[in-house]
Amino acid sequence: KGVAFSDDGCFLATCSRDKSVWVWEVGLDLDVECAAVLSGHGADVKGVHWSAAAPRDGAPTPRLLSYSYDGSIRVWQEFDDDFECVAVLAEAHSSTIWCVAVDSRSRRVASVGQDGALIVWTVSERGRDGTAPVYSTVTSCASAHARAAYTVSWSAHERGLIATGGGDNAIRCFELSSPPQFSAPQSGPPDSDSTPALRVCAECRDAHNGDVNCVAWNPTATHLLASCGDDGCVKLWSLCSSQL
Repeated sequence: KGVAFSDDGCFLATCSRDKSVWVWEVGLDLDVECAAVLSGHGADVKGVHWSAAAPRDGAPTPRLLSYSYDGSIRVWQEFDDDFECVAVLAEAHSSTIWCVAVDSRSRRVASVGQDGALIVWTVSERGRDGTAPVYSTVTSCASAHARAAYTVSWSAHERGLIATGGGDNAIRCFELSSPPQFSAPQSGPPDSDSTPALRVCAECRDAHNGDVNCVAWNPTATHLLASCGDDGCVKLWSLCSSQL
């Protein structure tokens, strides 16, 4: 179902219909050895995505996000040559999560799913050795797409734009109305006056003649976005105004 290398290239994660995630350690001579088999999802695991955790002993530790048809995201982190589940993001999407993306500082996560929703989570670091994360929902857009939202990508642009694509043939770019604070989550409901909102800053409603399967921002030319769809086309978009 999915495969991803960690940023340092030392780990390779794979996932499949058997509800498991396998983590492989990749040596300098390209020897590959299974480092861990991770279980916990209640359905097929759709994909995996690596992120950086808070530095430990002067270096960031690898953190892995897996997302599933069971509507949850599980967060795994390496401790003492093993991987542990340190957080479960559940009950936010009503069904399959199709894609997740992480911002350039690994402090926020965006997820999209079969329900057409876009959800943004913030990460605060605390707990075991200061590296066990706490994920809290910052904001969401329940109707980001009229049909399933299949893909999400977080730009390195200074505005931190989030691009999504879905089964309604559309591509939309969102930005947060105000930057979230990265403090530890408070008890009780958030103050509505301080909660950032997702705002559509650009869109193309007929981006492809069919489902939009994937979008990806250029990491250096941060106004450029690539997309592909069921129509067999790959397109490049330039964000210049409220339209792509």
